[in-house]
Amino acid sequence: MFQIHPIYPSTLNLDEIYGHEALGKWVDGVLQRTLKDIQSDDSTESHWIYFDGPLDESWVSILQKRSTCATNKIFAGNNEMNLSNEKVISFY
Repeated sequence: MFQIHPIYPSTLNLDEIYGHEALGKWVDGVLQRTLKDIQSDDSTESHWIYFDGPLDESWVSILQKRSTCATNKIFAGNNEMNLSNEKVISFY
């Protein structure tokens, strides 16, 4: 089985999707909270994050810029994503 985690980016601004710094503290966005929930799940289920809605260059380009690969492909090779708060999300 698998779990689907929908995110509706057209209803959110970029700070709400990716997170932001406020008053010297990092505030997680929907994507980071979803990734943390997935990583804390001890089940053997697969997880899919589903971005529902039209592709928008503003949020898609940030995914590409924040990935750690040099070829501008998301998560290629090392299966890690660097976040702007200096945390790293690993995918297995």
